[in-house]
Amino acid sequence: MHRNSKFERRLLWGIMIVLLSAGIGSANQTTGDTAVRICPNGASPMDMVMDKKHTVYTACAQTGEIFCSTFGGKTVLYATVDETATALAVDHERIVYVGTQSGRIFAVRLDGRIDEVYRGTQRIVGIGIDRDAGLHIAMEDGTLVRVPAKKRLDSQP
Repeated sequence: MHRNSKFERRLLWGIMIVLLSAGIGSANQTTGDTAVRICPNGASPMDMVMDKKHTVYTACAQTGEIFCSTFGGKTVLYATVDETATALAVDHERIVYVGTQSGRIFAVRLDGRIDEVYRGTQRIVGIGIDRDAGLHIAMEDGTLVRVPAKKRLDSQP
């Protein structure tokens, strides 16, 4: 399994602390840290992941919209899935995986294409990706499922 460097872990925790302590969408008046609104119209973000280029992806559960942002840059709509988003993951190729309440997982590729890669029967509560591009999926009932890359729906003829 790919392990993040100490720097990446600290950076991710720093970003999460900034977002939570600054009240997403405002600047923290005490420290001067920058914060950006990552979901429009007061919608709540449900998960956040960072790729190897430090791009942050987040999903708004209510709308199924996936946003992409960098600090010092702007937040843009990256993709939309037509379901309630419940979990996110990003792999080494910067493909964003979106788990849904219905038990499906979609892969959002850099070219904008969205493919269904897994179809389960329960709400997805977590997604992990191993070094072989296999998906580790946590289900609502506590079941953990591993789907090898060859067995994903997007790899079928």
